[in-house]
Amino acid sequence: SLRQGVAIATEESEPGDDRPFGLQDAFEMLGSEAYAAIVPIFVRNARQDLDDLRAQVNSEHWGEAQMKAHKLKSSVMALKLHCYDELATLDATLKRQLAEGGGHEEEARVACASFGTSIEAVIGYLA
Repeated sequence: SLRQGVAIATEESEPGDDRPFGLQDAFEMLGSEAYAAIVPIFVRNARQDLDDLRAQVNSEHWGEAQMKAHKLKSSVMALKLHCYDELATLDATLKRQLAEGGGHEEEARVACASFGTSIEAVIGYLA
């Protein structure tokens, strides 16, 4: 909810904090009000984007999957979410799959599953 987004966006990050995103950096970049307004939109869209990405990887639509991963990477990076590394790995794997014409199918599936687990934790925390 937006109220929860506002509450989250006004908290300070502490060393050892297990929250799944780098909150302090994101507020400094976006401001807490903007961040709080963006988070519910991201959560709403991320679920569908993840479903689409999984379907594209499973059906081996590598170009579409890479475009979706790249789009998501921009949002995840802007919000400083901790699932960025998994998404960057997926994006790089999909780029190799396309550039080399194959050979990275299983690696792409594993990277997609890893990103899915990571972003689901983020969505669960933010929702």
